[in-house]
Amino acid sequence: MAEWRLRTELADDAVTQRVVHLDVVDKAGRIYPLRGDVMRVADIGRAGGTMVNEGLARWTYEDPTGGPRPATASASTSTSSTTAEACRPVE
Repeated sequence: MAEWRLRTELADDAVTQRVVHLDVVDKAGRIYPLRGDVMRVADIGRAGGTMVNEGLARWTYEDPTGGPRPATASASTSTSSTTAEACRPVE
């Protein structure tokens, strides 16, 4: 893979991730859009003002030619942030 592009949709608290969009670009320039719907989020600690959450997401591959199809597995993702501003979605 040549590049990973990540953006998130947040809950009303402007910190908790609800949807993760991941575009994976291979060396030939093909883009594989993945969507992770966050099912659960757990606060796993804080250190020096940094909040660390771990989330369980259900991933789907968003095939532009035929609509979403299930990915092979769910995965756990971890995120951390020092401020809510750092968690804002990328436009």
